[in-house]
Amino acid sequence: MAQLTNIHDYINVVSTKMHRKGEVIFSEGEISNGKMYFVFEGELSVVKKKPNGSEEIGSLSMGNFFGEMALIKPRPRGATIIVKSGTCKLGIIDKESFLKLSKTEPGFLFVLLKSVIERLAYAEGRIESLEQEKARLSDPKIRPVDIRS
Repeated sequence: MAQLTNIHDYINVVSTKMHRKGEVIFSEGEISNGKMYFVFEGELSVVKKKPNGSEEIGSLSMGNFFGEMALIKPRPRGATIIVKSGTCKLGIIDKESFLKLSKTEPGFLFVLLKSVIERLAYAEGRIESLEQEKARLSDPKIRPVDIRS
């Protein structure tokens, strides 16, 4: 038997839904509906609110998942997810299905946890990089350069 390393290897029985370009899956700040999503086809934009509008901070495509926090702890959504491609097919899993799947397919939890840990490690690296940049910019020995001269 082949080793299952992709989360999609475990979720071939979840319910699916097709979405069209521009459709909002959920909005930043919206109370969680307790569902996690898997991208089977298409591409989505991850958008965050900024003081002067909003900004696309990432994208999701086939093989990605999002909304996993909703299964563990209900809280407001951290970003807006919008369909970017012409159409998008999403797999949807609610908390009850998640618990059933975790009992029948324990490898699913391992793959999910591995993916979440990789995301966390990336975020920690970005935070460290930003902190170093902030420290560098606040160093009194560094003077702004006037590029107009």
